[in-house]
Amino acid sequence: MSDQLAAWLPGRLTNLGTDGFGRSNNREQLRRHFENHAESIPAAAQQAILDLGFNPEKQDTQRA
Repeated sequence: MSDQLAAWLPGRLTNLGTDGFGRSNNREQLRRHFENHAESIPAAAQQAILDLGFNPEKQDTQRA
């Protein structure tokens, strides 16, 4: 879809999809292959929190 819209929008548009790689029969299988599906996204976010040393329990001290 982004390839179709790119000609009509200003700036650069990058396609982040996984369609058209010829690795599976449908989009769901292809997303699973590239770990770009609903179950892998929160797992990747959790791993990033651990890898970057963020403390998810830390209180926001910027609140008014």
